[in-house]
Amino acid sequence: MKRAALALCLVLVGCSRDPGAIQAVIQIDPKLLASCIALDVVSSDGTVLHSRLLARPADRNELRIAIFRGDLPQELQLQARALWGATCEDVGALRTNGRSRSHEASFEPEKIHTVPIELSPPSLSEDADQDGFVSDQLGGPDCDDGRTPRNPSAQEVCDGSEDLNCNGSRGCDDASCPSTACARMPTSLVFTSLPQVVRAGQCAGPIVVQRNDSRNEPATPQLATPVELANTFPSGTTFHADADCARPLSSPAIAPGSSTLSFYVRGIRLGAGELTATSSGLQPATLGHTLIPGLVSKLVFTSPPRSPKAGECAPITVERRDEFDNPTSGTVQALTLTPAPSAQATLYQDAGCATPLNTPLFSAQDSAFTFYFRATRKGSFELSASALQVTGDKQTQFVKPGDPKKLVLGSSTGQTLLAGECSSSVPVGVLDEFDNETSFLGGTTLALSAQPAEGFGFHTDTQCTGAPTPTLTIPEGVTNAGFRFKGRTGGTVTITVSSPTLGQVTQSETVIPAVRRGDCLLKNGDTSVDCALPVPLRNRDQAFLIFQASTSNNTPDSAFVRCALPDKNKITCDRHDKQGNANIQWQVVELPRGLRVQHHQVNCTGETTSVTINPVLLEKTFVLFSATQNGTVVDSNDIVMAQLVGNTRVDISNTGGCAPTRYALQVVELDGLSVTRGVAGPMDKDRATLDVTGLATADSSHSVLLSSFKTTVDRTDICNRMVRGDIVNDTQLRFTRAAGNTSCDLRNPISAISWERITFPSHVLVHTSTLTANGGSNRATAPLPAGMDTTRTLLLSSSQSYNGQGGGESAYTGDDIIGVATGRHLFTSDGNLEILRDNSSGDAKWTSSAIQFEP
Repeated sequence: MKRAALALCLVLVGCSRDPGAIQAVIQIDPKLLASCIALDVVSSDGTVLHSRLLARPADRNELRIAIFRGDLPQELQLQARALWGATCEDVGALRTNGRSRSHEASFEPEKIHTVPIELSPPSLSEDADQDGFVSDQLGGPDCDDGRTPRNPSAQEVCDGSEDLNCNGSRGCDDASCPSTACARMPTSLVFTSLPQVVRAGQCAGPIVVQRNDSRNEPATPQLATPVELANTFPSGTTFHADADCARPLSSPAIAPGSSTLSFYVRGIRLGAGELTATSSGLQPATLGHTLIPGLVSKLVFTSPPRSPKAGECAPITVERRDEFDNPTSGTVQALTLTPAPSAQATLYQDAGCATPLNTPLFSAQDSAFTFYFRATRKGSFELSASALQVTGDKQTQFVKPGDPKKLVLGSSTGQTLLAGECSSSVPVGVLDEFDNETSFLGGTTLALSAQPAEGFGFHTDTQCTGAPTPTLTIPEGVTNAGFRFKGRTGGTVTITVSSPTLGQVTQSETVIPAVRRGDCLLKNGDTSVDCALPVPLRNRDQAFLIFQASTSNNTPDSAFVRCALPDKNKITCDRHDKQGNANIQWQVVELPRGLRVQHHQVNCTGETTSVTINPVLLEKTFVLFSATQNGTVVDSNDIVMAQLVGNTRVDISNTGGCAPTRYALQVVELDGLSVTRGVAGPMDKDRATLDVTGLATADSSHSVLLSSFKTTVDRTDICNRMVRGDIVNDTQLRFTRAAGNTSCDLRNPISAISWERITFPSHVLVHTSTLTANGGSNRATAPLPAGMDTTRTLLLSSSQSYNGQGGGESAYTGDDIIGVATGRHLFTSDGNLEILRDNSSGDAKWTSSAIQFEP
C-alpha cells in the first residue's frame, strides 16, 4: 500500500520539477546476503512515510531511486534495509538481514539532491556466528545464531536429525531432500502393549510406546522424541526404568534411530484408568490399565468415631485393606472385636441391638463388616479389631448421656445451718435412664417446696437476700443448676425438687434453732455441772446465754448459781457449796450475722470490780451477768449490780465487798438494737415503788427491760430485796418490791438500780407479760400470741440480780430464800409461757418477755 502511494506520488510530482527531487544511491556490499532491498522515507519525528522494495540486482551492487516531493515534508531521512526471503512479493515471509545508518535529506526547488547510502553485512552484535545472517531473536532469518552450519543458506541433512536451513522442516518433509534418501518423520505415538490388569503395588511391564510416521509405520529418524507419560489415576502411580520398579524413569524419550520406548508402571490406588504418552506435535497414545486390590494386610475402622447417646444402637464398620489402604477381600476370616471397658458396653449383630454379636466373620467376597455398638455408661470406650496375621485397629467411641429422665441432688446428705444462715448451693442435676448425668432441656422449670414450710425459703442469689422463689428455671444445655435456702424455724426440714416429667427428689436439711434451749440439774452434793449443747456452737463470739436457776436454799453459798459458755460444746454452771438441788433452764441464742458477744469470767476484787472489754457501740449493746456467792445470809455483799459505764468497761458492784464472789459476764452487741440505760435510785426506805420518767421515747411494744441493783439490806425477810422492773410506757419505767405485801419490812432502801431498755426493730415480735404465782403454788402462766416460733423465741424476766435472767419480786417475809421469786421460763405444750419456782412460799410476780428473733 505504501509502494502504491509512492508510485502515485511519482506520477503526480512528475508533472513539474519545480519542487525539486532527491536521488538515493544505495551501495550494496558484495558480501551482504539479501534477496530484496528496501528504502524507507522517514519524517523528522521517526515516522516511516513511504517504503520502496526492490529485488536485489544480480549484475550490480548499486541501486538508484528517485524521490519526488509530492506531499512529503521538505526535510526527511532515508534508510536502506537488507531483506532475506524466497521472493520479494511475499512480504510477510521476509526477514531483516542488515540496515544502513539514517541519512538526512531535503528538497530544494529545481534541484536534484543526491544522497549516498551504504548497506553492509550484519555486525557482530547482530550475527554472533558471523555466517552473514541476523539472529532470529533480533527479527533476522538465522534460526541458530550460535552455530555457523545452521543458517538459511545451509545444505539440509535429510536423515531428520536436524533442520540446518532454518525452514522448519526435516527429513522427507524438506522439499530439498530427495525422497529416496530421506527419513520419514513421526506423526503419532501408539502403545504396542496390551491393556494391563495388575494388583496394587505390583510392577507391571514392559510397556512399549512407539512413534509412527504418517503411513502408520514405525519411524526411525536420527533424532530423539521426548515422551511425557501420564495416567488418569488419582495418585500413587509411578513410572520406572526397571522390572523391579526400583528406579524412577527420568526424561523418557525414544532414542535416535529407534522407534520404541519401554518402561514399567506401578500403582497403589484402585480403579480402571488410562496410561497416556504425549510428545509435542505428535498424536498422543492411550492404553487401558486396571489396578485391583492387593492381599489383606490390615484392619481399619472406616466409620467415623461415634458419639451415640447412652442406650443408642450405633453402626460401626471395620474393613479389610491391603498395605496401600485399598479395600480388599480374600478368604473367610475370623474377626475379634473387643470394647474396653467391657462393662456396660455390648456389641450386637442387628440394628436394633437385640441379638449379641458372638462370632464375627468376614465372608470371602466382602471387604467390610458392620456391627452395632451400644453402651449404657457415658464416657469413652475403645474398640479393638483384630484378626490373625494382619494388623489390627482401634477406635474410641464417645458415649453421650441420654435424654433427661430423673432428678438428682448433688450431695447425698443435707446441710446443717444456723437459723437465718444462707446455705451453700444445692446442686440439682438430671440423669438419663441409666443414671448418667445429662443436661436439662431448655426452659425446664423445677418446683421447690419444703415441709414444714413455715419460715423456710428458696433463693437463687448467693446471700439469700432476694425474694424467695418457689421455682427454679434451667437454661438450655445446663448439666446442673443450683439453689440456696434459708430457714428461720429450727428443726429438720424436708426439701423437695420436682418436675412433671422428671419426678421428684427429696433431702433433709437441719436448721439449728436461733434459740437453743434445754435444762439440766446441779444435784445435791455437786458444786458444778456441765450442760452439754445438743448441737455445738458455730462461733461462741456470735452466741449468748440466757438462763434461770431455781433453788430452795436460804444460804447464798448453795442458792446462788453462775452459768457461762466456756466453749462451743457446753454450758458450765457452778456454786460455792453443794446443798440441795439447783434446777437450771438455759437458752442459747446464736445468729449467723449481726451479733457480737464478749465472754468474761472474773473474780470479785472489791465493792466495784471493773472489767475491760473490747470497744462496743453503746446504743447496740446490753450486759448479761450472774454470780456465785459465799455466806449464810443474803445481804449487801451478795446482791450485785452490773453497769456498762463506757464503750470499753463494765463495772460490777455491791455494797459489802467480796464474799468471795465469782462473776460470769456477757457483753452482747446486736445490730438493729436501740439501747438506752441508766442508774435509778435510791428506792427509799418504806417505799415499794420507784418510777423513772422523762426517758427518750422508745416503742414499748418492741422493748424489754433488764435490771440489777445493790442494797444494804441484811434482814431475813427476802421480800424487801427482790426488785421487779417494768416498762410502763414509751418514756417511763417502774421498779417495785414486796409484791403488794404491806407487812414487808422496807426499812432499808435499795441503793441503786442499773437498767437497760432494749428496743428491737419493728419486725421483731416482742410480747411482755406480768405473771403471778400465789403462795402455795410453784408456777405461773401467761398466754403468748398464737404461732410464736419456739425455736427462735427467747424467754427472760426483767431482773437478773439472782441466778440469771429469771428474777421477780416476792411477798415472802419468813426467810431469805431467793427461790421464792427466781423462776425458770419455758413453753407449755400449747405454746404459752410458764414460770416454775422451787419454793412456793408467798406470792411472787415477774415481768417476763418473749422475743421472737427474725434471723
